[in-house]
Amino acid sequence: MLTAEIVLAHPQGSLVDGVYADVSDLPHLPERAHLDRTQAFLEAQGLQVLLTGPWSISVRATPQQYVEIFGCRFTEDSLKGGKAAFAGEDPSLHRLSGPHWRDLEAIVLVSTESRRSGGRGLATGDRPLPKPHVDYYHLNAPTDLRSALNAQRAYADNIRGEGVKVVVVDSGFWYHPWFQDRGLHVEVVLAPGAVAPDLDEVGHGTMVCASLMSLAPAAQVTLIKQCDDDAFTAFKMAIARRPDIIQNTWGNIVEQPPLSAADRLVALSVLDAISRGIVVVFAGGNGKKLFPQQMKQAISVGGAYVCPDGTLEAASYASGYASDLVPGRCVPDFCGVVGLKPEGVYLMMPTMPGSQIDVAFAEKPYPEGDGTWLPYDGWVVISGTSSGSAQVSGAIALIKQIRPELDQVAIKRLLSRCSDPVLIGQSSEGNPAGEPIPNLATGYGLVNVERALAELSAAP
Repeated sequence: MLTAEIVLAHPQGSLVDGVYADVSDLPHLPERAHLDRTQAFLEAQGLQVLLTGPWSISVRATPQQYVEIFGCRFTEDSLKGGKAAFAGEDPSLHRLSGPHWRDLEAIVLVSTESRRSGGRGLATGDRPLPKPHVDYYHLNAPTDLRSALNAQRAYADNIRGEGVKVVVVDSGFWYHPWFQDRGLHVEVVLAPGAVAPDLDEVGHGTMVCASLMSLAPAAQVTLIKQCDDDAFTAFKMAIARRPDIIQNTWGNIVEQPPLSAADRLVALSVLDAISRGIVVVFAGGNGKKLFPQQMKQAISVGGAYVCPDGTLEAASYASGYASDLVPGRCVPDFCGVVGLKPEGVYLMMPTMPGSQIDVAFAEKPYPEGDGTWLPYDGWVVISGTSSGSAQVSGAIALIKQIRPELDQVAIKRLLSRCSDPVLIGQSSEGNPAGEPIPNLATGYGLVNVERALAELSAAP
């Protein structure tokens, strides 16, 4: 089965060809009757409708159904089980034309890079999972993450994200004793194609939730479990839940213009979320140039490494660069805590025992892995901008507890002013930290929660 976006025809112009520079440029929302009529039409064609609107309808069908109903032409590799792509100049796009399709503009395939759900995990019930001993320098959640982002005082003052709703789009969640012992809970919702809401076979989403809740343990966290082909659908599901924050670790590798139809549709949806008052946070990438992270409106998070003596250094495992796609855009905006090359082995984090990352990191010596040789212990020493962005989402939850009215623009400006500059080291791409600030390696630097809250308290 293949997930695709059926893009609605819009009276103001093409949604897949348009360039929307900012929230103010968004076309008006279609009428509900238009959406209902289109959904009924697609269901009558035998398509499985997953999620409706506002700009597109997510559906699932076999490649043969797309061929028979819409006349789509797939590449030879797609028909042989390879990555889905249309046969044309833009492999994400099949345009629809003619009176039969007056309500529809195109079919778009949105393929993203993310941690794929699936694979093998080990259910362990309620047995203890003692933290393994490692003899190299590392940080522990939650205390070291609070310390690194200067959030200890907020925690002591009971600023813990109370009442703030966060949706995480990721690989899944497993209720590790790390969460049980702290009385922390995460609601899990399945995106299309995902199964087993009580498992996190990859282990990535569990680690990301621990990073977020290290900063904001009282936040109301929902995780939408997704697979690569359904990450965008999961993001649309997240928007529909109207949270305060959406935490994302997915994106599409895009290094040069032009943007594909899929990227334009993603950009449109990110702007739609922002226009609804949702703060949208993305992992900036680990040695990859991702989109929509390169959008000027997005919050893209990189990495800063806290050395044993407390010195800040650019995380060489994290991306930091000037975009060739969006003129004047530099990624990241600011940072969470991330480790160094080759694999960012830095943060001791809970995960699902026997998950992909538990096994993969345990079976290699440090620094290529965490060197525990315990592939079913439920712990992994890991890091990356996934964890770093979740830390920043947690920091934003603390800010939103105090000032819930602050939107994407205000939050981004506040954290840009209230981050600690990083003056040494270089990004994964080799770009240096240092003056001037922001720099290409770390943007404005490592987010400083206490400074941000102090500025809010001082405001009239």
